[in-house]
Amino acid sequence: MEKGLSQSSRLERFINAETELSDILPLVHTTPAFCFADICKGDSIEPEQCRFFEKKLLYLFFGRPAYRVEDSVDSELEFNWPIVFIFDPEKVGPIEAVFPFDTGAFHQKIYKEFFSGRSKIEDFRLPGALESARKLIARFYKNASQYFSERSTKNVDIPSMEFEAQGVHALSRLPPIGKGPDERSSTFEVQLSHSIEIAKSAKAIILPQEYLKLELVVKALARWNIPIVRFYEVFSFFDTEKRIGQLYPIVREIFSELGYLKTDLGS
Repeated sequence: MEKGLSQSSRLERFINAETELSDILPLVHTTPAFCFADICKGDSIEPEQCRFFEKKLLYLFFGRPAYRVEDSVDSELEFNWPIVFIFDPEKVGPIEAVFPFDTGAFHQKIYKEFFSGRSKIEDFRLPGALESARKLIARFYKNASQYFSERSTKNVDIPSMEFEAQGVHALSRLPPIGKGPDERSSTFEVQLSHSIEIAKSAKAIILPQEYLKLELVVKALARWNIPIVRFYEVFSFFDTEKRIGQLYPIVREIFSELGYLKTDLGS
């Protein structure tokens, strides 16, 4: 096989052929309350050892609060409550890599219907810059607003033998909930190999209303001095899907306050 046609470079070459860039979006890190308790004791979010990539990484998503609990059976328990950090994309430091989906789900073969069994995760690695995510949106979505809130409805002419791009496009057109892959399957993953200083990088945080009264959290928020603090009410009868659904309108409102998505609204 010619070097230029190797499967490890096909998707990168396909995306780099895109000349347009979507609007930039913030980077989002959604963490469970169990981890947030430890984060509150310090002033940064640290990379953790990844069992798939076998190194320490910090995971963020480009422009979406995509999140699932460890165990859906216990989704109502407090340790699974989501806390959302929204970071300035210009202040998180160097990026290790960008992927067109949640890599953990790929390793667990949740996308097995969309890619060859011979596909490797490195086939989907894109250069460590947010231009990769912005080119992906421009290629597969009408605009950044559609990427944020909808599945893709854009028709894309993908040449034969662009197997990775074909699968990524198919994932982008899936409903975000239901059986099979969820919205993480079309959310662009951003990997860092270094910590993020919260006070220097965070533009907003969303947390359960109850936490605004906790001394540990109150002290942490005072140290971090995050410009925008929002809360959501925890309803015990909400399942995970509904709880995540609560977060998206709050995140969109914050993005608008920060000056993102405005050029896409009404498109």
